[in-house]
Amino acid sequence: MLMEWEQWQNLYRAIKRDIELNWSGDERSSMNLSRLLKNNRRIAECTSTEKRLKELREGKKVYVMGAGPDLGLELDRLEEECQREGKSLKMGEREEVIISADGATTELLRRGITPDIVVTDLDGVIEDILAANEEGSIIVVHSHGDNISKLKEVVPRFRGMVLGTTQVDPSNYEGLYNFGGFTDGDRSAFLAHHYGADKIVLLGFNFNEVGEKIGDRSAFSEEVKFKKLAWSNLLLGFIPSSVLRFYSERWDHPELDELFL
Repeated sequence: MLMEWEQWQNLYRAIKRDIELNWSGDERSSMNLSRLLKNNRRIAECTSTEKRLKELREGKKVYVMGAGPDLGLELDRLEEECQREGKSLKMGEREEVIISADGATTELLRRGITPDIVVTDLDGVIEDILAANEEGSIIVVHSHGDNISKLKEVVPRFRGMVLGTTQVDPSNYEGLYNFGGFTDGDRSAFLAHHYGADKIVLLGFNFNEVGEKIGDRSAFSEEVKFKKLAWSNLLLGFIPSSVLRFYSERWDHPELDELFL
């Protein structure tokens, strides 16, 4: 099911009660992002960007790359699979859409894979996110109470297509959207689902282990990090299982193979 604001609002309130974060800054961050996007004349208009997002994913299979500790191994397997089938993961050559969740962008670029979309709260390697934008990635940048300074620093540097998102009511902020989701990984999946992806396959998602690639806000306690992963896992349950699959299932359960085709 698609995540509507009324439904997300209740989940957002529950997350706020469970995790101690800078929730009070969410509105101010959204206001700043809206203004920054409006003032950056080098960024394509949000209406054009949204149209491109819909064209990319409607009816297609989408790979969502999370920044978990298993990403490298699963990418190795995916690349081997593509090589056997004579397929490519390069932008402009692949049939599938690749969405990178923030820190996963660095690993993808290292392999020569430019994602179609990067979903980020600017917690990853900024130069890699900027490089992806220069190479054609649409950047879906998220505002929340902990990244106001990053937004002010980075958003003016974007040169390509950028769309802004918020975790509060988007109707209060010009040019911002709320597709649902709490972390970059599950926000990526909700984005794909919103625009009509036929199948969403998750790589680099591990809800039992906090990997080194999960952002750079090391001030967060292990407890907070695991709570965020738990909420991410729960939220992904709102996307129908007929659409959403974990890539690891293909190896653990060969009988599900046809679901990935």
